[in-house]
Amino acid sequence: MKIPEPKNVAPIPDAATRKALKDMTGESAENRVFYINLRFIKYGTDDKVHAASFIFAAILLIVTVSFYAAGFETTNTQWAEEAVKWSGNTFLVIAGIVLGKASGARSHLNDADDP
Repeated sequence: MKIPEPKNVAPIPDAATRKALKDMTGESAENRVFYINLRFIKYGTDDKVHAASFIFAAILLIVTVSFYAAGFETTNTQWAEEAVKWSGNTFLVIAGIVLGKASGARSHLNDADDP
């Protein structure tokens, strides 16, 4: 069975098909600023803001868990509750930035602005 070629195909690609997929998880990548390889998870990016927010979110997660663990060892738990609340909320905001940047959300641009 032969599949017929599509008709009315433009010879010039549009803006979306001109952009090639960037592989930031390979051994080498052009303009990569952040790369993590944990054998089962590989991740890389060429966006400096995304990389910085990813690192900051990881640090905040470690700090939040540390405050939570330190709260078990102390008798005055009021400071631990506040520390976990502040660091946890900050982590959620920064993690939201990471996920937003990872999804490629560009709400301030429309399709006509694409190069």
